[in-house]
Amino acid sequence: MYYCTEDADVGGINAVTFSQSSEVLSVSSVGDLKVWDLRNSSNQPAKIMKLSGDSEGLYCVQCHPTHPHLVVTGRSDGSMCFWDLRHHWQPLSVMVTHTDIVWEAQFHPSNPKHLLTCSNDGCLWHCDATKVVPSTTADDSSISPWLTGDVLANGMDVVNTLPNNQLPINSLDILSKHLIAGADNEAIYVIPDMVVN
Repeated sequence: MYYCTEDADVGGINAVTFSQSSEVLSVSSVGDLKVWDLRNSSNQPAKIMKLSGDSEGLYCVQCHPTHPHLVVTGRSDGSMCFWDLRHHWQPLSVMVTHTDIVWEAQFHPSNPKHLLTCSNDGCLWHCDATKVVPSTTADDSSISPWLTGDVLANGMDVVNTLPNNQLPINSLDILSKHLIAGADNEAIYVIPDMVVN
């Protein structure tokens, strides 16, 4: 037995991930973040979320490792959106670090105050939010610094881990303190002993 939702999105689905065992998230080229309940047989999303008045495509999606209702998506304009799936229809914060499509964004699995992103612009960013000053107005800012509005202005450190690269970085993965990335120059980069404290 399998679950299939045909015509799930008019813009083509760019990425999918589980947020729970019965819930799947999808992102599309028309900028939709959709929540699918696999227990529902209606073939309609349980929720559709979008940045207001915007049609920038979304190319990646990942859930926070300890709070699966917190989600990051990467956009075609180089920005990342941070969403709370519980009660918000728009992102709680938007962060611009890249200048082109964000192909992948991953929270560090054991220290999610660190976010790694790769892009068509050739950058492999390590975003360290351990020093972010919590906003008094953001929901759940005590849980996640990513929900503090303008995280760049609130003290986040951003470092390009491949500063001399100029070709697109298409994929990344993290295991403990080790980071790997694949690029258009047919190379796999291994960055050992990444600092995540």
